[in-house]
Amino acid sequence: MHRAGPSAGREAGSLTFQALTHTDSRFANNGNQFSGEPPDQALCVGNGFTFEMVNQVVTVYSGIGAQLVPEATINEFYGLAPNITRTDPPSFGPFVFDPVCRYDAQLQRWFVVNTALEQDPVTGEFTGVTRLYIAVSATSDPTGVFASYTINTTRGDATDRNCPCFDDFPHIGADANGFYITTNRFSLFGPNFNGAQIFAASKQRLAAAAAGNGRLPQVVSMNPGPSTGIRRSRFSRRPCRRVGNSSAVSTSCPRWTTTRSRKSKSPSGRWPTPLPSIQPTQASA
Repeated sequence: MHRAGPSAGREAGSLTFQALTHTDSRFANNGNQFSGEPPDQALCVGNGFTFEMVNQVVTVYSGIGAQLVPEATINEFYGLAPNITRTDPPSFGPFVFDPVCRYDAQLQRWFVVNTALEQDPVTGEFTGVTRLYIAVSATSDPTGVFASYTINTTRGDATDRNCPCFDDFPHIGADANGFYITTNRFSLFGPNFNGAQIFAASKQRLAAAAAGNGRLPQVVSMNPGPSTGIRRSRFSRRPCRRVGNSSAVSTSCPRWTTTRSRKSKSPSGRWPTPLPSIQPTQASA
């Protein structure tokens, strides 16, 4: 697809170029896509690359805006069947959405997370099975191989009501030791909001496993509950993003913020038993 070249931005030292659009998302993979609104974007930059997802399409640019790989669907990125194959009759694969990404300068690796809802392959109706998909690059080059993994979020945990549930609006962060995902957990077929959810895993072991050097780390998950003095659960706790290379304790991220309050609060309670449900999927390129 034609791309306009980079141009000088309005501000000194800035750079602008046309990146992914709704057209790219809708017509990727021969048009076997849905029309997604609003245009959810994941954008991360590092090591001379710009990695972008918009709704259900992904590509990589150079630091000056040259497109380095053709657009691919997010389902292709994770090695999944298309979310819709427009044959007669149509068939359906997982509906993957809410992209978020991060370049980790300490490890020089790329991390990507999406929410996914399984669809009946014949009817397209949601089956009730839900997942988080996690992709980690094997090297510092995002045009190369990614290893991808899933966490099954269907049943939630003991604090959740009216599951099957799904983990919406993921955000990611990291410090010198850990990789963190926060989500908002909802009932898939009911009205319940079950609170924010926090996942944590060893960042080093995730990166090592993606490169084929070791086992996947254990992942722990918790519902931190409502903020102090607030009776209802809060939305969108966001993990901090440390960029330092030190492994000292002072570089950890002990505090969590909420988009509904100016205050911060450490997670309450204890981390529960590590989840057994992180599983490798097909490697993607």
